[in-house]
Amino acid sequence: MTYTWTNDTPSIGLSSSGIGDILAFTATNTTSVPITANITVTPTFGFDNVVCDGEQKIFTITVNPTAQVEQPQDQTVCNGDNVTVEFFTNNAVGNISYTWFADIDIGLGLTGEGDLNFTAINQTTSPIISNISVVSTFEDGLNN
Repeated sequence: MTYTWTNDTPSIGLSSSGIGDILAFTATNTTSVPITANITVTPTFGFDNVVCDGEQKIFTITVNPTAQVEQPQDQTVCNGDNVTVEFFTNNAVGNISYTWFADIDIGLGLTGEGDLNFTAINQTTSPIISNISVVSTFEDGLNN
């Protein structure tokens, strides 16, 4: 018994056809939407110089885009100011969530999720600079 397969969307990083198992490959998606490839597998049985094809089976591989966040603008604020930073993405579909990490607490804590909305706190006589790193996560609602 042998298996041959075809892939209708090689842009996901999987070749357009093969024989046997599908070996590990690096999934690729450089767009802002999920890409779905249809993989058609055909079994073949050969005996006594007679080759018989079996029923084809089709399955899909969906490759989600890389989660992305647009670079927020740096801000300088005063002690007691209300501060809002909204995160945006160029991903066209799906749900993007944001987790952030601050190196210094300036009123927002050191970690959190979603957009920033806080009252700035600086009880010193010198400016405080907090560096905030944002990690985005993509979920298409069907496949994570």
